[in-house]
This record gives sequence, structure tokens and C-alpha cells, in this order.
Amino acid sequence: MTARWRLYFVAFAMLLLLAALVSRVVYLQIVEREFLIEQGKIRSAREVEVGAHRGMIMDRHGNPLAVSTPVISLWGDPRRLKYEDLPQVAEAIGVGLRTLQQRHGIHRAFFYVQRHMNPADAEAVLALQIPGLYGRQEYKRYYPAGEVAAHIVGFTNIDDHGQEGIELAYDELLTGRPGADLILQNLNGQVVRHVASRSEPQPGRDLQLTIDLDLQYQTYRSLKAAFQRHQADWASAVVMDPRTGEVLAVANLPSYNPNDRSSIRPEYLRNRAITDAFEPGSVMKTMAVAAALETGRFSPLDTINTNPGRMSIGGGNVVSDFRNYGVLSVTDVMAKSSNIGVSKMAIDIGGQSMWSTYYRFGFGQLVGVGFPGEANGTLPNRQRWSTAQLATLSYGYGMTATTLQLAQAYAALVNDGVRMPPQILRDVVVSSPIRVVPAEVAQQVRAMLEAVTADGGTGTRARTPFFSVAGKTGTAHTVGLAGYDDNAYRSVFVGYAPADNPEVVVAVVVNNPRGEEYFGGAVAGPLFAEITQQALSHLGVVPDRLQTAQGVRP
Repeated sequence: MTARWRLYFVAFAMLLLLAALVSRVVYLQIVEREFLIEQGKIRSAREVEVGAHRGMIMDRHGNPLAVSTPVISLWGDPRRLKYEDLPQVAEAIGVGLRTLQQRHGIHRAFFYVQRHMNPADAEAVLALQIPGLYGRQEYKRYYPAGEVAAHIVGFTNIDDHGQEGIELAYDELLTGRPGADLILQNLNGQVVRHVASRSEPQPGRDLQLTIDLDLQYQTYRSLKAAFQRHQADWASAVVMDPRTGEVLAVANLPSYNPNDRSSIRPEYLRNRAITDAFEPGSVMKTMAVAAALETGRFSPLDTINTNPGRMSIGGGNVVSDFRNYGVLSVTDVMAKSSNIGVSKMAIDIGGQSMWSTYYRFGFGQLVGVGFPGEANGTLPNRQRWSTAQLATLSYGYGMTATTLQLAQAYAALVNDGVRMPPQILRDVVVSSPIRVVPAEVAQQVRAMLEAVTADGGTGTRARTPFFSVAGKTGTAHTVGLAGYDDNAYRSVFVGYAPADNPEVVVAVVVNNPRGEEYFGGAVAGPLFAEITQQALSHLGVVPDRLQTAQGVRP
């Protein structure tokens, strides 16, 4: 009897265990089904980010200035990548073993082994199937124009974020939105299968600049030759379409190669044409004369006595000319670049008239091209102006401006006194044009600027073989540790061509040229002529001096 009860008890116990097992299976398969499936996915399935490339930066004709190329970055998981496998990894990639060992010891779940590898090289390393070593697709920025357009385009850091130039200014527009993929991994973390695409990556927006790449190359090449020939500290040039305000070229020296930043110095990064303000010197006489003409107190044929070539303006200050020019017409004051002549005009009309005209031309305020670090320059606005302040302001001292601001001001004269806001990005809404001076005044000043480059003017070396030009020379002392340096100069020329029907405005600055030549007409003038000749030829403008020589006036 005892044995039978034992049999029943065992059978009953087995039935209970079976019932419990069945119940558990039913519970797991029906009640906990979704939870268990989800937990399984968590352990084997991963949602991984799919990178999106940045938008392309192009010139006005669609030529690439900045493009994104696919690369693979190798990374390691210290929980799976064994310390003893690091020598094999280092040898396969060609990186320092000590560096990998340090990273392996510091990081707990993720560390980069090598960033931005050529995809073929990265795949060869991944083919070794070293546990804990993985690859992720990224994008690396490449700049086809190199140093030629570096200051305009800028560059990104290793994480593809803009650091300089357009890349920084419009980083939000250029940056793409990453997508997501669902993948299955094995126990070693290797991808077994691509399950689904959760969201598609959204590439960044392409940007088209107003820059003409061919003209940019020509401008940079000419500027670099002058920079090296005169052993200058720096140089900059701007080429602008005066009718639209579109900037066709911006060049600076020294420059850098954004594709190889191993030897870049911080001062090389500055887009000096936009970010550096300086005392421009005699190129400001153009605006001072425009202010005088606008008041009606002077006309182009009025005469000013500049004898004996020196003038005391109080407080021990003396204004002097290069030589005694005697009695000059207002036009000759511009052509000879007479400090005394323009100073007398400025003193006569007063500081507020001068300041108002300068400000309307765009000085003392941002140009507004959206470039990072843009300088607005300085333009003092005083309640009471001393004679010395008026005199120095009339020939470009006591204020500062950028190369781009100078180009903008002269473009306003070309447009019969209407200032067009400069722009570097195409197809954007810009500020409305601003009336600077009456059209009659602008036309009178332009006639004077032609006299500057005519025989007897200071800008004869700015003339080109085939195109008539007009503009103004400028030579200013630069500031040293103890005030103005008597042996350091800044050479400037701003002008336009053809003189009768301008197609381009060109502003050039050469800072601290070394050698016997330092005047604006001798250093910046020939550089202006070379850049202007190339620009007009590139744009297909018919030579007007050649037509005149043939007896056919345009």
C-alpha cells in the first residue's frame, strides 16, 4: 500500500510539474510574447545613426568649392576589443600602439581607433574580424580650390562643424540631418543583417556663392605675386559687380590650404578684406570731395590755393603735400592728391557734412554680407570738430575701413550715387539700395577720378593696355608701437573700369611693402591694373581703349 501511494504521489508531482511547465510556456508565448520579443530585439537589434553629408558650396557657375566625400571611421568597444588584440590593430592601420593602449584604458564603451579612413583601407581592416572593432560611415570635407578660396569658404572640424568662413556663417543650413537604420548584431557586435530603414538622412542645403572661381584664381595669383614681390605683411583684394553688389572675388595673403591644416597659423585664417579695418589714407579724398560738392559750396572748376605746400592747422599740427602744387582746381586737388586742398574743403564744410557723407557711403557700419568676424570700422561722430580732426579725416586718417567697404563706396559712385549692398551668397534677400549722393555729384566725382589716372595724376600706373580706368591712390603710414611709423606704409588703390561704362570695381591693399616703392600709385596701382585687365577679359568686356584707337567710340 505504501509503495502504491508513493507511485501516486510521484505521478501527481510529475503532473503538477508538467502543468506548471505548460502554464509557464503558455504564459511566455501568449501573455509575455511582445515583451520577450522586444527584449530579444534590444539584445540583438540596434538602431544606428546614418550620417548625412553637408551641402555643397559652389561658385556662381556651379563649380564646387566645398564637397563632402564618404569616409569610414574605425572605433573600438573596450568591453569586447581585447587588450592583446591592439598590436594587430595598430599594425593593420598604421597608428601608434601606445596611443591605442591609452585610449583603451581610458574609455569604457567607445573610443575612436582612426578617423576618416579611405573606405577601401577601412574595409580591409574590418575584414580581419577583430572582435570589438567596428566602422561607421562619416563624411570628410574637401576643398577643390585649396588656398585660393580658403578665406571665403573656410573649413570644418573633424566632426564636420563649420569653423571659419561660409562653413561657419551658414553651418546650420549646410549641416544635414542624420537618418537611422535598424540592424541585427551577433554576440561579437558584428552586423548580421540590415533589418529596416527607420528614417532617411537629409543632406544639408547646397549654397551658391557670387564668387567666380576662374576670376578668383586670377585675382589670387596676381595678389600673391605682388605680396611676394614687395615682401608685404599682408595684402587683400576685392572685385565687385557695381550694379548688383555681387562680390566676384575676395583674395587675401597670407593664406592657407584647408585640405592640409598641419602648418596653419592663427593669423593666416583672417579674411582681412572683410575682418580687418585700417586707416585707408587718400582714397577717402574721393568721399570728402563728394561731401564738398554736395553742399554746393564747391564745384569741379573752383580753385584752391595750396601754396606753399605746407599748412599749419593749430596745436602744432602741419598738413603738407608731396610738393608745392600752387593753385589747383578741385579736379586737380583729386588728381594730384593734395592734402592741403582737400583739408581746406573739409574745414570749410564742417564735420557734420563730412561725417554724414562718409556714413551714407557705408563707413562706420557693417556691410552685412553675413561673414563671421566682419568689421564695421570706426567713424568718429563728434559734437565739436577741431581743425586737425577735419583735416585728417578728409584724407583718411582718424577713421578705419575694410577693403570691402572701400569697394562698396566706389561702387556707389559708379551707380550714380546709389549704394548697392554687397552680397556673397546668391539668391538671398539683401537690403534695399540707398541713395548716397545726388547723381550729378557722383558724375562729377567720377570725372575727377578719371583725371587721377590721366597724365599728371598720381594713378598713371593703374592704367591698363585695353581698358580705360578711373580710381584713387592712397598711401598711409601704419601704426607701430610708438605711434605712426615713418618707415612703414599701406598702399591702396580703389577704382573701376571701363571708365565710361564700369563693369567691375576693384579695391586692393598692400600692407607694409618693403623696398624703394611704397606709394599707392606705385605698389597698389599696377596690381589694380593687372587684376582689372584680367577681370574684364574674363567677363568678355570689349576693350574701349582699342575702340578709341580705331576711331570707334562705344
